[in-house]
Amino acid sequence: MDIELAKHILRKGKALAPDRFPQPSLEVAQAWAGALGSPEFPPALWSESVDLWATTLVGDRMCTPKELFQAALVVRDRWDAVPEKKQVLDELRVARANSFYARNGLDPITAADLPQHAGRPPEALTARSGRQQSQPERIGAAGTFIRRSQQ
Repeated sequence: MDIELAKHILRKGKALAPDRFPQPSLEVAQAWAGALGSPEFPPALWSESVDLWATTLVGDRMCTPKELFQAALVVRDRWDAVPEKKQVLDELRVARANSFYARNGLDPITAADLPQHAGRPPEALTARSGRQQSQPERIGAAGTFIRRSQQ
């Protein structure tokens, strides 16, 4: 997250909940930018996260980067339910995956190669992308791992 976005978040939070956000100084913005730097979300998602925290999740304490990050995860889940906003998130996910794949000498992927459900194993990657499909494990009754090929 860049410092300008962190300043925007702090100013907006201070306007919505004046006694629950720190003063938006350069030092505080740098600290928040570092704390909220990963994963990268679109600026509109962060802005909506501030709205959500200030109107719904606010409590008796000052807002922390952890609480704002948790609000961002809630907003991300909401965005995944809206096709236009899901497309924005998918483009970001593809860009993040392709930067990792480029560093490791792998072929780039498209949005069609992304898993459709959170927590789904990477077997959603297609043969078209040239990646090996995984074989998820599960735990048997005796506490032993059972591979898909053994089921």
